[in-house]
Parts: sequence; structure tokens; C-alpha cells
Amino acid sequence: HCLGGRGPGRGDEVRRFDERMRKSLNREPRYLLEEKFDGASLELVYENGILGRGVTRGDGREGEDVTENVKTIRSLPLRLHSVARKPPRLLALRAEVMIKISAFEALNRKLLERGNEPFANPRNAAAGSLRQLDPRITAARPLDVVVYEVMAVEGVRFSTDSQAFKSLDGWGLPTPKKVFTVST
Repeated sequence: HCLGGRGPGRGDEVRRFDERMRKSLNREPRYLLEEKFDGASLELVYENGILGRGVTRGDGREGEDVTENVKTIRSLPLRLHSVARKPPRLLALRAEVMIKISAFEALNRKLLERGNEPFANPRNAAAGSLRQLDPRITAARPLDVVVYEVMAVEGVRFSTDSQAFKSLDGWGLPTPKKVFTVST
């Protein structure tokens, strides 16, 4: 997730990383490339297939419990699907909560019509919406979520990141749509 980006030297940084991987593996590496989203980072915890906790990143060590607000995000299942594969006992995920540009613009128009201050950008709008004290306010906001990392899992094993994404999709979790496995 940290190799992309813009700015001077990024290409050289990626090439050096690739060289180190090739040397340490002594073979051609395989990389999973996915879209980068700019929203509010979130940790989700499912226990026995049921959403139990949603926590913001906070200061990097301790986050804010936003479980009740997270449960209002329509694209996030409260219970994992179990048709293709039984959900694990524990599944801790990293996700990004965001507001799409068109929904952000519509939200700001509504705020202005009501005489309220608009949000500065979609990222701030998503983070502010997630941290509301009243979950009804969060539910009224056009939040979306994308799950992009398995942080911990008990009861299931994944041999590759691609297999993990396939399982997350099968459980009904929203994952990045553009994911590619490459070796160069």
C-alpha cells in the first residue's frame, strides 16, 4: 500500500524494493496491486460472522469506538454471507470509509441550502460523519466503505492475498474492484 504515490523518486523507490524482493526470494515476486482510496481509516471486527466492532485509527495506537455509526453504512454487511465459505471465528479488517465525489457535492449543496457550513473535502466529510454522536446523522450521510486488508483471522487460512480478497467478496464485504496480480 505504501509503494505508490506521486512525487520525485517514487519510481526509484519501487525499483529498489523490487530488487530487494527478487534477491531475498531468489525468484520472481508476485505483487497484488489495488486501488488507493482517500477516506477515513477504520478497523472492523467480525466475530462468528457478525459485525462486533468498528474503531477509527485514532492516534495510531488507540482509536475511537464508532461501532453504532459503522452499522449504518449500507454497503457494509452486519452479518457475513456464508454461502461460498463459512465465516471465521474472528476476522479483523482494515477498511476505508469515504464519500464519492458526486455524493459529496450533493451533500454540500444540501448543507448550503439549509444555511450550514459545507465540508472542505470528501475525506473530512467521511471522517466527521463517522464520528457523529448521533448514529441517525451518520445514517443520513452517503458513506461508502472498502475493505482492503485482513489484519487478523482465526478459523480460516488464506494462502495468498488474492484468495483472501475472493473470500471477503464471498462473505459480502465491499473490496476494491480493480485488483491485479503482477510480477513486474
